[in-house]
Amino acid sequence: MGTDAFQEVDVIGITQPITKWAYQIRKPEEIAWAVSRAFYIASTGRPGPVVLDLAKDAQVGLVDYEYKKVDYVRSYQRSRISKRIVSSRRRLINERRNLLSGRQGVLLGGAEEELRAFLQKNDIPAGSTVLGLSALPTDFPLNKGMLGMHGNVGPNRKTNECDVLIAIGMRFDDRVTGDLKTYAKQAKIIHLDIDNSEIGKNVPVDVKVLGELIRCRLRSSRYNGGDGHGDGEHHAGANSEYSSC
Repeated sequence: MGTDAFQEVDVIGITQPITKWAYQIRKPEEIAWAVSRAFYIASTGRPGPVVLDLAKDAQVGLVDYEYKKVDYVRSYQRSRISKRIVSSRRRLINERRNLLSGRQGVLLGGAEEELRAFLQKNDIPAGSTVLGLSALPTDFPLNKGMLGMHGNVGPNRKTNECDVLIAIGMRFDDRVTGDLKTYAKQAKIIHLDIDNSEIGKNVPVDVKVLGELIRCRLRSSRYNGGDGHGDGEHHAGANSEYSSC
């Protein structure tokens, strides 16, 4: 210590602002607990990086290995599931032109099949950010391509023409929205995300749905039964004019 060697760099102080958890393991007895805790934090809620800094004493020390499962951390809250499911019946059934905007959250949540079923049953076209492109096959009829400044004309134009914009697992960054003063001002916005801090951060929303996508059942009154506004049946082609971006 005190020689300005690279081992003296404050790894924890440097990485804390950009990770979900950063911890320095100083004793070999801490390794099993810290690794289990790190995997739990990294893989639950909104997935993100963790950092474990193993000191030399922890690396060369000997200890009897004992697996320590971690399934709860008092200071760490996983996402809460919103009681409001994506059923927004009156908002969707009374509107004709809908657009779904999907991002990497669909992939991280393992909800590709649910997304495709939702789009097909409701005949809703979808645009994607660059990190969410593989959530839908390129030959999927309702996949209209990438959004934003590097994207396709169709989904960008329809963003500012749709009546309802359904945003799933995205954060409305400026590469997608452009000037926020003119972004989808005509639309009612439904935002599904696992991270509460992302909802309403850049773009005000009308309906907030917080939780893991795979556990938030995607549904709408077009195929979920009537509620006094129609027979609840899905009519193929209801969005056909709007889908042809």
